[in-house]
Parts: sequence; C-alpha cells; structure tokens
Amino acid sequence: MNVYDSGIVRSAKDSIDRLQKLNVYDETTLDKISADPDLPDNIKKVLLETSRDPYVQPILGVTFQDVLGLVYPLLLTTSEPQEAKKIFITEVTDSIEKSYYGKIIRVLNSLTGLHPAVNITYSTV
Repeated sequence: MNVYDSGIVRSAKDSIDRLQKLNVYDETTLDKISADPDLPDNIKKVLLETSRDPYVQPILGVTFQDVLGLVYPLLLTTSEPQEAKKIFITEVTDSIEKSYYGKIIRVLNSLTGLHPAVNITYSTV
C-alpha cells in the first residue's frame, strides 16, 4: 500500500475534516491511553512517543496527536469498544516501521467501518 496514493490522501483529508466538525477532540487522550489496561505497553509507547512530535504533516495539516485526539475518543464510544481497540492495536502495530504520515493514516484507518466520519479509500488506478 502506498500511503501517498491520491485516493488515500483525499479520503484522509476528508475524514479529518469530518472528525474535526464533530468536536470530539479530547485533550486528555494521552492520559487515557497511558491508563488503558487494554493497550499493550509497546503500543502505548509508540502512541505517546509519536504524539510528542510537534510536526504538522503538510499534506494533511495536522499532527499525529491531533488525529489521535479525534480518533481514540470515538473508538471508546463505538458499539463494540473492545473490538474497536483490537483493530486500533493492529493498525498501530502495522504502523511501527511506517513514516509519520503512515502512522497518521493507520490511526485514522482504525475507524474505517466503525464510524461514518472515517472512510479511508485507495485508488484503483
């Protein structure tokens, strides 16, 4: 998967815009992640370390922490939060060797199919 695929870029930007309009950003997300007994320590470490980076991803116009603060609260409010967390853990695990941008896409993708605001799609060109 090429994370710079035009379909991924467009759908990621659109998904972020829709999430921002929901006003769900939680500034205590990092504290909640640190305290979450369902998240393995290696996942917490990746999330917390990546969140410390203040870099604003130029294609999407957000930081990793911005996206995490939008996505994680919604994971907890899905109809099956435990299943949503499993998907989230898989996506974060798959992002470990990815770029900053790739990590953002993976976190967003954890809500694809679970929340109508997020739909990461791939071009079929």
